[in-house]
Amino acid sequence: MRKVFVSGATGFIGQHLVNDLVKREVSVRCLVRPRSETQRIDHPSVEITPGQLDDVEQLRSAISGCDTVFHLAGQTYAVRNEEMYHTNGRLTGLVAEACRKQPNPPRLIFSSSLAAAGPTLRNTVRDESEPPTPISVYGKSKRQGEIEIERRAADVPCTIIRPGAVFGPFDRAILLMFQSVYRYRLHVVAGFRTPPLSLIYVSDLVDLMIRCAVDGECVAASKNDEYSPQGYYVASDDSEFPTLWQLGPRIARACDRRFVFVWPLWRWVARTAAVTNQGFVRLRGKATRFNVDKVNEGCVASWASSAAKARTQLGFNPDADLDSRLRETAEWYLANNWL
Repeated sequence: MRKVFVSGATGFIGQHLVNDLVKREVSVRCLVRPRSETQRIDHPSVEITPGQLDDVEQLRSAISGCDTVFHLAGQTYAVRNEEMYHTNGRLTGLVAEACRKQPNPPRLIFSSSLAAAGPTLRNTVRDESEPPTPISVYGKSKRQGEIEIERRAADVPCTIIRPGAVFGPFDRAILLMFQSVYRYRLHVVAGFRTPPLSLIYVSDLVDLMIRCAVDGECVAASKNDEYSPQGYYVASDDSEFPTLWQLGPRIARACDRRFVFVWPLWRWVARTAAVTNQGFVRLRGKATRFNVDKVNEGCVASWASSAAKARTQLGFNPDADLDSRLRETAEWYLANNWL
């Protein structure tokens, strides 16, 4: 990699990726929405270009001359479902098409989600070989993005990564869980039997992305949108799969809290609260992380997934165990007054 294009560079994962590439002395170009905060990726070797992914000519120009493209831009929640299908599906297609239009199409790495694969049965572990069965709007929109890439895989060398729940410094999603545990000693879950989770620390995910860019398998060209596991990699620390219930006490220990009260809500109560919150927030024209989609994802049997393929083919191996990573995250939140 010499010249790299990154979409979603100002996001949680994007910031970590850009800074890792800078340390590797790779030149980086970022297409960034106007008024986005760019101070965390401000570096002499980072070229920041204001623009939008849906501006086709601007996108092609931004990718021109790059040998690798990391497509990280996406939405995990939105006011309307159509917004997620547009961002996670259609815009991914535009990025892949912009790569295809280059004289020498660059290597394309797409950060999808385990939600695009869907959950699995309890006491089983999902891997790349199983056909996708997403159950949430977010997962279905990410799967649409995967299909857009598969349709162009004959002309563009592509690899698709499906991360589990990503956490670490700068993350605002799991921050809500840390804040609840740290401030109120409270961990709220939906149901009395919560799903095992696949987690991955952000720097481990970035490491896998770069390994994929260098040596990753390429996606097979799609025939009638039929799924093939070729070119797909699950990204998770599969040494253990703590349940959502168990994660609260683990976070409490990371924050040096002596106890935490785990409060299980009946699932219908959690869904009703999510519907009410989502409707109220939508009236104000805003989106919310606490929505029906996320409650549904928290009520499945299991999200356990295997990273054996990435480990075997690419030498992927998380650098530290889960408790160490949770503590690192807690320490960063505390040092930056996020808790």
